[in-house]
Parts: sequence; C-alpha cells; structure tokens
Amino acid sequence: MTIEAPPGSIGVSMRKGVASALRLDGQRILLARRLPDGTWTDHSTVLDRPWAEGDLKGLPLTLNETGPDLGFFATNFILGFQHHGDVSPCSLWKLDEATSLKPQGLVPLELDGPVFLPRKGVRKGAVMDLAPRLAGLAPFLDHPVRVEGASIIVSLGAGVLWVVKDGSKRADPVIRLSPPGPGGLEGRDIRPPAIHGLLPLPGGHVIIALRPSGPAQGKPRSMEPVIWKVVNPMTGTVANPSADLIRDAPRTLASGHRLRFTVDSGGRLRFRR
Repeated sequence: MTIEAPPGSIGVSMRKGVASALRLDGQRILLARRLPDGTWTDHSTVLDRPWAEGDLKGLPLTLNETGPDLGFFATNFILGFQHHGDVSPCSLWKLDEATSLKPQGLVPLELDGPVFLPRKGVRKGAVMDLAPRLAGLAPFLDHPVRVEGASIIVSLGAGVLWVVKDGSKRADPVIRLSPPGPGGLEGRDIRPPAIHGLLPLPGGHVIIALRPSGPAQGKPRSMEPVIWKVVNPMTGTVANPSADLIRDAPRTLASGHRLRFTVDSGGRLRFRR
C-alpha cells in the first residue's frame, strides 16, 4: 500500500489502516492523521507553543499510534526528550479529546542503571548523552520496531532490546541477545554491530540475525557465522527459528555487513541484495 504523505511530514507510521505523521506547516507543528477512507486531518499539538517550566521538552522524530485511546509512542535519538531533569530518547503522547497532541511523560531506558544521562556541555537542542559506561550500545536503530501491543527499541551495537508495551511508562522485558564480552558494553574495543538485521514476523515475533559475541575475528570484513534467533517480545523468550523459515538464509556473512530480508507468502525469509 502506497500513501502520499502530506506536505512537511516528519515520517509516517501506520496502525490498522490509520496513518499518522507530524508535519511542519509554516511556524506550526501539527499531527496529521489519515483515516482508512483516505482523508487526512490536521490536529494541533503543544509543539508550536513556548515551553513552560516543568514541561516535557523534545520533538518526536518518530510517532507510532499504540492503541484505540489515541496514545502514541515517540522517539528522538538525535536530541532526546527532557522532563524534570530526567532524559530519554522515548516518550509517550496522547491526542487529548481528539483535539491536541500532548506529552504524557518519558519512557526511561535502563540497563543496570540509566542508558542516557543529561547532557553536559553545549550542543544546540540536544539534552542527553549515552552513558559512558554503555558506549558499546551504539548504534541504535533510529526507529522502534512495532509489533502488535508493543514498541521495541534496538541496540544494534550490543544486541539489546527494550520492549515498551503499549501504554506502559517502562521497558519490560529488556532482552540481552548477544553477551558483548569484556569491554564490549563500555565500547573499549572496536567491534562491528552485534545485529546484522531483524524483522517482525506475522504473529508478533521478531527474527534477528546476530554476529558472534566479542571482537571481530581476523581481518575487517572477514567471514563470520550468522546466529539466527526468534524473539517473543511480550515474554522475553528467545528461541531458534524453524529450519523452514531460514532455509535460504546465509550461515556466514562478512563482519559488519547488514542484512535486509522479508518473509514471503510461504513463510520463508527472502533476502535483498
């Protein structure tokens, strides 16, 4: 299905036939929603008003509708969100009485403590930095992976998933897929990202291609085994995929290479060059 986004759109997300996007209209920032009949409707937001002391600050770069109550899960990994001295790349919003989009609070990311800390120093607009002890989590997937009932934040660098169930203000479960080994989370040594690629599957699971944990073996871009796993994000369980699903999947891959794949009508992975 192809949708023509309205002018000035900042990304478009889809849920059950309804598309949503923030869009710039002159000096205004609006929420545009497209109903299944094809009609786009603009709604006001608090984003084009001056921030007051104590307000949640930050601009959603991705905005995903999470349920029938017109709630939204938002992310911004470039600048972040800030509220009462706390920071996070994730926040919750709501279309209040179907008239105006308003923030509902932060969704913190934690891994034995905060993943992001208030920024020290000056960079225009940015309010957060990745905690130095967790530098190996970078890079992050710049948008959440959506499954029915949850949004998933992905650390490509260390193979960690934060599952934020719709309406929740915390990530649970937090799934560690690939133990990074000594110095890995701290980013003390240079290593390729732990995740080669991932894809939501029909039924709510996610299939993920992982590289072996630890530093790359051999020369850069040398071939390494690919480890295939299927995750149930709602329970946090990790299992091996069926042989049929990955029948045509690569078993080795150049270190640091990214995989792009889809699922065909027969339930098998198909790979893009």
